[in-house]
Amino acid sequence: MVDRLNKKRLFKETFLITFLIMMVTLGLQYFPLNFEIAKPIKEEFSDFDVYDIIYTGRAKDNHVRDTDIIILQAAETRRQIAGQLELLQKYKPKVIGVDLTFIGHKDSLQVDSLLEYQLSMSNVVTGYRIDTNKITVIKPNFFDTVTSGKSGYINFVGDSIAVVRYYPPFRKIDGRLHYAFTSRIAEKYDQKAFSILEKNAQYLQVVNYRGNIESYTSFLIGQFDTAQFGEKIRDKIVLLGVLYKKDPLVIEDLHFTPVNDRINGKSFPDMYGVAIHANILSMIFSHAYIKSVARIWSYLIGVILTFLLVHYQLRSHYKGRHPAELWFFLLQFIIIIILVYIFLLVYEFLYHKVPLFPIVIPIVLCIEIIEVYKFLLTRLFKKTRYTSVFLDKKNRK
Repeated sequence: MVDRLNKKRLFKETFLITFLIMMVTLGLQYFPLNFEIAKPIKEEFSDFDVYDIIYTGRAKDNHVRDTDIIILQAAETRRQIAGQLELLQKYKPKVIGVDLTFIGHKDSLQVDSLLEYQLSMSNVVTGYRIDTNKITVIKPNFFDTVTSGKSGYINFVGDSIAVVRYYPPFRKIDGRLHYAFTSRIAEKYDQKAFSILEKNAQYLQVVNYRGNIESYTSFLIGQFDTAQFGEKIRDKIVLLGVLYKKDPLVIEDLHFTPVNDRINGKSFPDMYGVAIHANILSMIFSHAYIKSVARIWSYLIGVILTFLLVHYQLRSHYKGRHPAELWFFLLQFIIIIILVYIFLLVYEFLYHKVPLFPIVIPIVLCIEIIEVYKFLLTRLFKKTRYTSVFLDKKNRK
């Protein structure tokens, strides 16, 4: 039986070691991986997210289509795109989203005028780009003054090789509120869903992916029957954008997503921007929002679990049973597997994303930090009368 004095000392040391572990975890959280030797680590793991397991391969496995959203391959020239828009209007889609930018005038002002006329239609939503680092509009389209109030930014968070897991539904730039391309479409298509988006969406909203292009009805230029196409798009959303189903693919508009077949070290981008917008719209209209849990709660869970593990280790030393590191390592492994599984279930069924780094890393560090603590303790004891569970009975007297 542990006496009262030892209990006090036990909790004191447990708290101290837990504090050290959490400080190291916090340091690792913001440790830069910019030096040369760390580049391979950064490229392989810096954009890894265990929650991608839920989506990986969904492009192949999920073919339940969202019939409210139609994707159409955009033509190559402005004249042809103007013709596409004119044809689409004949079949009365509720909203047409043009996932393209048109920077500056071309040689033919007549063609630009035709395109501008089609893009100014009340049911058309246009796109522009913002610099997400400087939070500024990059360069306006030649028609932006005409479509003001019914256009939104089409780019996502991060650089061109980042995995698209989040997007900002709204951004404030120079005191003006800007809407995402999908937010503008939702506003026109379903006012109730848009109101819920305004109320519930987070500053950086997790994208709850439905699947890749297979999860939507899509048409390539010249590969569909016009009459059949007209029946499918009436009162629906039509997204016009870059889309190729066979090589050569257009790399400039392809993005890495969690739907990629590889969880980490993704070798090739897997989804066109227009398909990502379709996934965001499916999430908005089905109200399937993933809520990001504040990191402070993850740290709190991490502190509690780490404290219990450290307490178990120290208590074993007090009782004279020095736990084998192999057994303790196995215990760590089992706990981590169980925790990851639980939080994956929370993500998939309760739509909450809990940051795992502040929970898993402290558990991993338990043995190492305890060993560091023991090393420092043996050096410290030579100069002080500090007592610890790791000092033999002779030294404690």
